Amino acid sequence: MRKSVKSKVSAATSARKIKVPAPLEWDFRGVPDSELEACVYYEFARESKTVCTLAARIAGHTFTDTLDGCDPSFNALRTINPILAMMLANLAPELDLKRIGWCTLKSKWRELAVGVIAPDQAFREAKYGEIGVVGDLLSKREYHSEDEMERPAIVDLPWIEGAQYVLFRIDWRRPGKEIREQFLAWLDPLVKQGPILGRHAGKARFHDWLRGLSAMRLLAHYAFGEAFERSEGSLYALGQSAWENGIQMAYNFFQSLLSFPELEEPISWLARNNRK
Repeated sequence: MRKSVKSKVSAATSARKIKVPAPLEWDFRGVPDSELEACVYYEFARESKTVCTLAARIAGHTFTDTLDGCDPSFNALRTINPILAMMLANLAPELDLKRIGWCTLKSKWRELAVGVIAPDQAFREAKYGEIGVVGDLLSKREYHSEDEMERPAIVDLPWIEGAQYVLFRIDWRRPGKEIREQFLAWLDPLVKQGPILGRHAGKARFHDWLRGLSAMRLLAHYAFGEAFERSEGSLYALGQSAWENGIQMAYNFFQSLLSFPELEEPISWLARNNRK
């Protein structure tokens, strides 16, 4: 009987240990700047029970541009966030959102994710999986006059600040010089306006969102004093209000990044509220 009780206590203790987040689950200081945006997408996706469930269904599969649209789980992910869906589809062969965090993801998969979320090219053709996204965004535009309907088809990407989709009609029968001149005549005035969002500003915001997520995950398991001690002051200064503000910012970003038919809250947010 004693042995049985001891075993139960031991099992309960082990379970508690498993739930405690390892530093790599909340310490993102080592993430290179080039990976920040992809890391934000990946880690916030791990906070969604729905996304984790859908990701588990596509795990182990190999996706191609022509087959993505045939998979119901992928299509469901697309409604939540199209760019995130493309990233997870590319990672599908070894995808395990619940168990593998960004910092423990193999380098080849991190590089692949970065290529989807934050490609090096400033200009590229839209991929097959993005064409439907562009159509959806354009269909939501409001036109108040016939003149507006004649303007260029440009849409902002709500999930990637500073990026836009632009549709062109190019008549390849025309001389290359003429096509090039007309394209530059359209492009140059926009380039002179400057970037929509500076790269430094973008990186700063990625750091802010990850810091808020880190605080949320720590407070999901520890009281404030112990959470601060474990963070070694790397997140916020001593003072719970700064932590609360950071967590609220991360919560708000989660809601703006992922679109659900009904309200869904981050897993760590719920765990933190249950721990209080």
